[in-house]
Amino acid sequence: MRTALATLTLVMSPLVAPAHPGALGQASSLASRISEAEAIVARHFRGEPLERARARVVADIAAFNAENATGKADLEAAKADLDAKLSPLKAMEARLGEMDQRLKHLPTATEGRNSPAELKHAAQMTERNALAAKYTALQAVTQPQLEAYNAKVKASNEAMTARRASVMEAQRELNARIDAYGVFQKNGGDIAFYAGLSRLLGESLKASDGAAASRVRALRKELFAWAMARAAADPFGPVLVEVLIGGEPCCLMVDTGAMRTSLSPELVGALGLNDRLGEEASFVLAGGVRLRGRVVDLPSVALGDVSAKAVPAVAIAASEVGIDGLLGQSFLKGFIYTVDERRSEKLLLQPRKL
Repeated sequence: MRTALATLTLVMSPLVAPAHPGALGQASSLASRISEAEAIVARHFRGEPLERARARVVADIAAFNAENATGKADLEAAKADLDAKLSPLKAMEARLGEMDQRLKHLPTATEGRNSPAELKHAAQMTERNALAAKYTALQAVTQPQLEAYNAKVKASNEAMTARRASVMEAQRELNARIDAYGVFQKNGGDIAFYAGLSRLLGESLKASDGAAASRVRALRKELFAWAMARAAADPFGPVLVEVLIGGEPCCLMVDTGAMRTSLSPELVGALGLNDRLGEEASFVLAGGVRLRGRVVDLPSVALGDVSAKAVPAVAIAASEVGIDGLLGQSFLKGFIYTVDERRSEKLLLQPRKL
């Protein structure tokens, strides 16, 4: 009889704090730090998104448990059917055992050859041999059924053992990814990495190294796409748009309740706008959240075929990988805007007529 495999549950391993969260080596060359950044992006942001992988593994574990229960029930039904077919054979075995016990007691030597005792023994032997012949015939019929059942049990156990190993391997791989990303993310390591990527862009531009700048831009745009995919997968996720600020691609979160557009200090520096930074000021986000940061006028902000110049903004730290800041009312107020998350172009802008 097949022993049921234990049901599986998704187990998340504990996270370990990193030694230097998200930091890109400062002493190494620009090219080597970009290579390091490329390796980090490949490790943590490519392939199947963690949320989707988690859902897939959880669903696979549930499917395995259901298959295991179905397989167990199927084998139990097959065994009950086999037991019913073997029942007459077992009854014959018991009857033969009883007859063999009686036949051990032979007639005594004092009784004649055709005595009642001898005749009775001979009749019992004839009955026993006839039953044995029926038993042998029935055994020949049921033996293939027994072998088929045993083969079914073996095949089912082998299949479910392999299936279980596959499910557990997928779970181990997922847990390894979760652990690795947890270490990377711990203490803001992922945000520190994204800030470092913006600084690498600034260094590349300052060094007039077009090849290096292209490599960093490619990584930033990959992280834009990663952030947008995560937002799209969340029913209540933010609306993210790619804009050009001073001609540089950036990813901003649309916040119609924010008074000012905002940008990370690292990207402000990369765009060469540090000399435009003014005094620190407070501004309000949607929901009344008040933040402080240094004001800066962005030379231009373009989204699709519309743009605005000298957009008032504020420099505040980025809080999400792939998102450089907020697109607020300091830009939006110049347009009639519509937010439609069902469209590929989620933010529709129409210049206001003067």
